[in-house]
Amino acid sequence: MCRPALILLLAMLLPAGAAPLQVVLGMGRPPYVFERDGRGQGIETDAVLAALQDERRVIVTRHLPNARFALALADTSVDVVVAVLPGKNGIVCLSRESISQYHDVAVSKTKHGIRLSRVADLTGHTVVAWQDAYRSLGPEVLGLYAPSVRDSRRYAEVGDQAQQNRLFWLDRYEVMLLDQRIFTWYRRELAQEFDTREPVTVHDLFPKVTPYYVAFRDCALRDRFDARLRRMKADGRYQQILDRYLGEP
Repeated sequence: MCRPALILLLAMLLPAGAAPLQVVLGMGRPPYVFERDGRGQGIETDAVLAALQDERRVIVTRHLPNARFALALADTSVDVVVAVLPGKNGIVCLSRESISQYHDVAVSKTKHGIRLSRVADLTGHTVVAWQDAYRSLGPEVLGLYAPSVRDSRRYAEVGDQAQQNRLFWLDRYEVMLLDQRIFTWYRRELAQEFDTREPVTVHDLFPKVTPYYVAFRDCALRDRFDARLRRMKADGRYQQILDRYLGEP
């Protein structure tokens, strides 16, 4: 496991008595949050820093795996935790504006002519998903792919989503389950290894979109953050961040 990085991202003159803002982000989930060349990047990272920069405080970020978010939320020295679900925090204030939205889909290569209109149709194909996907995709997927019932020859879960995508482009699996933006990211990232321009079919088997929010220790800071993020979404700055990671290379 990587040692969590502690990176000073903004160096500003502090207002008198203002302490640095301690911000916890996830790790290893491109294009949402990741580190490259020793620097935090991603949709969530860029959007949060842009919305907090008017606080005129030094922002110190720490990257932790999601499994440690509960500890971060309980740590009174932490001011902000990025990308949490409602009801999973136990902190004082949750943003009203979502910082990101996840939309899980099934992807197949168009050349295979695969038709998927319901979750049960997956059983006719080899499928690769991310680690513990069976817990997140609803009761039908749980019933098909819980460890006690799954056929490991036809269904696999992979902790490294870059490897998950490689297995798909290598035709080791016919169908891949993942967030649509994560697919778009790796389709661009792996273009030097594979012909990722090959046509694909996106099957919308999981119509639910899951928004993630930002947890704050200080409710007044939450309110200011919400107002700024709302403006960013209205004036196109948030879309520019999306385009930075998901647009044409």
